[in-house]
Amino acid sequence: MAWDDLELPALRWIHETPPEDTGGVDTGDLHHGNNPAAVLPELTESQLDQALRRLEQHGLVVGHRGEASGLAFWMQLRVTANGLRVRGEWPPAEGTTINEALVAVLRRLAPELPEEDATAARRAGSTVAKMSAGAVLDAVKEQAQRLGEDALG
Repeated sequence: MAWDDLELPALRWIHETPPEDTGGVDTGDLHHGNNPAAVLPELTESQLDQALRRLEQHGLVVGHRGEASGLAFWMQLRVTANGLRVRGEWPPAEGTTINEALVAVLRRLAPELPEEDATAARRAGSTVAKMSAGAVLDAVKEQAQRLGEDALG
């Protein structure tokens, strides 16, 4: 089965379900999970468990998987920022501009970098806060290219 048949419905269900309703998702018998999943009947329990594992492995959801008495279950499932990006819902359109998000990222990243890079990140954050959206995009592209080259070289 393809992404659209397994992972996407599971990701959509987690995103659209209130957090309190994703607290204990039973994915059934570890050996015979061919029953329809209670929370997503178009998938079997086994398919849902596998889809959740892959979504977690790729960083699109987080949660706690457990096993007891031959049964599997998931608790505290939620979609990550990367999961929201896959769904086309991040960054949020309202209340946050690309500039604000970039400034916040640079400011949060700076303390974790070596001093020279931290200074550059703080300067870039200050500059971004003052620049127009077009100039910001050009600067981001340039910095992303430089960081990519540094990572490869």
